[in-house]
Amino acid sequence: MRGLSLARLWSFWTRMGRDIRLTYLLMRDPRTPFYLKLIIVGALVYLIVPFDLFPDFFIPGVGYVDDLILLSWAIRFFLHRVPAALRREYGF
Repeated sequence: MRGLSLARLWSFWTRMGRDIRLTYLLMRDPRTPFYLKLIIVGALVYLIVPFDLFPDFFIPGVGYVDDLILLSWAIRFFLHRVPAALRREYGF
């Protein structure tokens, strides 16, 4: 069984930082398809709207986990569907 180690946690946060930066750059690029940009907008709206799958106040800490999971999934989904040539142009 794979445990949660400090190295794996650091790797996750490093990758998330890189992916967030790339997502920001691609969201500003007019060549990125509009329907893909809607994925990120939808995830951000979910973070802002007070209605969650697991409310933040219901079980302390758990309510924020679904936000983190949704945001990381949306970013990965977005980046995997953006044309590879466009991603390479930004050096990723």
